[in-house]
Amino acid sequence: MKKHKKRCKAFDIKDRNRQYRHLCKLVPVEKYGSFCGDKMLYTWDDGGRILSRCPECDALVLIQHSEYHGAEDSYYSDYFAVDSVEEAHKLNRKYNGWEIETDYKGERIYFTF
Repeated sequence: MKKHKKRCKAFDIKDRNRQYRHLCKLVPVEKYGSFCGDKMLYTWDDGGRILSRCPECDALVLIQHSEYHGAEDSYYSDYFAVDSVEEAHKLNRKYNGWEIETDYKGERIYFTF
């Protein structure tokens, strides 16, 4: 497995507003959609995953977007530090949306809107 060996600066930023602004700059590399085999790649009612690259630090970040359809829609975004495209593919095959949020032990940033 070829390692990318860069970690996004966002995982070191303590201020949540600055952290979010940094993550908003991510550029999509590969869109995985909503499913990997029979695994839903989101939590709740709708969503998917995207592998993105940070234009400032050139690091890879796996993003999971989820939406809850209720009286007022809620949106959830999870950002996972990954070392390579292969690692992102492995996470998609191993974890559904709920499992990656609860069982995955790697670095994670999350926002709820």
